[in-house]
Amino acid sequence: MVCVSLAQLFLVSGCTVEVAGFAGVGVDGAGNLVGYFQMCNHHVDGATFYDTGGFNGKDKGSWTAPGPVTSFVSWSLAAPADGWQASKPYSSPRGDHEYALYGWTTDSSWSAEHVTFHLSDLVGLTPGEVLYTHMGKLTRSTEDVFRKTACND
Repeated sequence: MVCVSLAQLFLVSGCTVEVAGFAGVGVDGAGNLVGYFQMCNHHVDGATFYDTGGFNGKDKGSWTAPGPVTSFVSWSLAAPADGWQASKPYSSPRGDHEYALYGWTTDSSWSAEHVTFHLSDLVGLTPGEVLYTHMGKLTRSTEDVFRKTACND
């Protein structure tokens, strides 16, 4: 009986971080990746870009924001500016792997819903367009639509 109770406690307690917004990716005029956050409430403190490859998954870059991100923001993953600091150098994605961008807080209290994608998903993407996960599906929209609608559902 004690084992069952401990197992139930483990299942209920979980290890997930509460989602408070959305992460997205896009490209700039040179084809470099751009990160996006649209926060719905609370904040994130930074971002990690990684190869989802299971046990072989590797961070491809990590950044700390200049302050808590509480609304909309975008930044270049290759050449962050406006106070974004690379805490792990950016490594450009290669190959047909699945990649993800995730927003986090230093105390693990909040997150931005990660976006997962393959490089082939970026084909035809123009500057100002954003890929993000909406209702479980990879969605392409303009930056303006992402800002206005990401938090509506």
